[in-house]
Amino acid sequence: MKRLKSIIKKDFGFTLVELLVVVSVVSIISSITLVNYRRGFVQHSLSQSNQKLLADLRKVQNMAISGVGIASDFCGYGININKSSDPYSYIIYVDKNSDCSISNKKYDVGDDIIEEVNLTNKIKINFTSPSPLDILFKPPEPLTYINQSNSLGIDASIVLEAEGFSLPTKTITVNTSGLIE
Repeated sequence: MKRLKSIIKKDFGFTLVELLVVVSVVSIISSITLVNYRRGFVQHSLSQSNQKLLADLRKVQNMAISGVGIASDFCGYGININKSSDPYSYIIYVDKNSDCSISNKKYDVGDDIIEEVNLTNKIKINFTSPSPLDILFKPPEPLTYINQSNSLGIDASIVLEAEGFSLPTKTITVNTSGLIE
């Protein structure tokens, strides 16, 4: 009988210590996985927003090269970024004036908005140089204007960041020769 009790004790169940160790290990692994998943998701959103802004800049430049939609009162296509009023979006617009030779080469009230682009979740425009930033491509070459100037050597920088995360930022540069990086 004594031998039967010792066999029964050895064959059944887990001790409380073993159970606590397993639960704590599973909890630690789950929390690490969850934190890295969120970080990876935000990092993907940052990359996606960077690629979207690059694609929009190139699209606007290509529209000016091809002359798509250009009529007598359209003088160019541009992107306006005013991070002080809204750091989560930018505007793609058509510079619309009656005389393109005296066009103001910037976004203003009379211009047509093609699209207002909102950045993906928790991604914002952290910095622009110059600020606010207006990049205009004027056909047919196209000439590139940064804040109304197309003098050689002028660059514009746009820095995107993930809000609330210490991820590396993404930087886009545009110069007046039309190079977008």
